[in-house]
Amino acid sequence: MDRYEPARWQSAEAKRADVRDLHEDNVQRPQKTFRKSPFILKDSTREVDFLFLGWDTRPRTATSGCPKNASSAPAMPPSTAA
Repeated sequence: MDRYEPARWQSAEAKRADVRDLHEDNVQRPQKTFRKSPFILKDSTREVDFLFLGWDTRPRTATSGCPKNASSAPAMPPSTAA
C-alpha cells in the first residue's frame, strides 16, 4: 500500500463523494495480514474463512478471469462437511 497511497486515495477523493465524505487525507493500513490459508476469524456467533491466493499483482481485465491480486481477499463460509 505504501507504493500507491496516499496518492490513489486522494485521486479517488476527487472523483467519489463517499470517499470525500470521510474527510480523511490518507487510508488506514491493514491491521491484520496473513499468508497461511485458511485464515479463520470467528467470534461467538459467526466464522469467516479467508483463503490466501498468492501475490499476483498483475493488472486484470474483465476477460482474464478471477481478479486475484494483493487487494482482494475472498471470504468463504465455513465448511459444513462433517
